[in-house]
Amino acid sequence: MERSTTDEQRTDGGTARDVSPLIQLFTPRSKAAIVATLIEAGGEPKTVSELGELSEKVNSSAFNRYKGDLKAVGLLVEAGKRGNAQTYRLDTDGPVGPALQMVDELMREGETPLLLDEEYLVDGESSQ
Repeated sequence: MERSTTDEQRTDGGTARDVSPLIQLFTPRSKAAIVATLIEAGGEPKTVSELGELSEKVNSSAFNRYKGDLKAVGLLVEAGKRGNAQTYRLDTDGPVGPALQMVDELMREGETPLLLDEEYLVDGESSQ
């Protein structure tokens, strides 16, 4: 995962470069809300406005601020246009998006049909 290029000072004297990629992914809350909303959308293409309808914590300003970061880590892809509006979806072709879907489902339901294999996640129901 590509780390942030900012050198903002933290209260402990370190810089943002010293922060775990997971912390960078899930902070600030507005970025975490975008990730959660993309997962909730289930890979379906959504405009920024539609993502905002799914979660009041997602707005166009925050989305535009973090979309580059989310693309860089393999969580967001452009999915075409709806009218004049760009649509986006969770990147389910790489390993990061499906892994977070699996974690989300495990935490919500206590189980998931997704399984880890050597390269990516596979649907445990269809692979048996």
